[in-house]
Amino acid sequence: NERMGQLNQWVKALQEERIINWQQYYLLQDEIYRNYHQIASMKEERQSIFDYAGQREGVIADINQRLAIERFVFLAIFVIMLVGYGVEYLILKKKFLLFK
Repeated sequence: NERMGQLNQWVKALQEERIINWQQYYLLQDEIYRNYHQIASMKEERQSIFDYAGQREGVIADINQRLAIERFVFLAIFVIMLVGYGVEYLILKKKFLLFK
């Protein structure tokens, strides 16, 4: 009878330890899931930063391309105007030149 009492106490102690161990297991499991969630969140944030940087690089490239096109257009207009002034000069020179 005394031996059965000791065995029952050991069983109760083991059950309590088992409950404590399971509680610790669940707490650790929750912590692991929180850490995984934080890591995933950090990866998403990092990816969004890289995406933003990529967008900025794309915008900068577009602006540089637009500037190059505008410079080319202004240069073409300048050359056309220069040729026009040259032609106008030749026409006016022939028209108003008194002595050849």
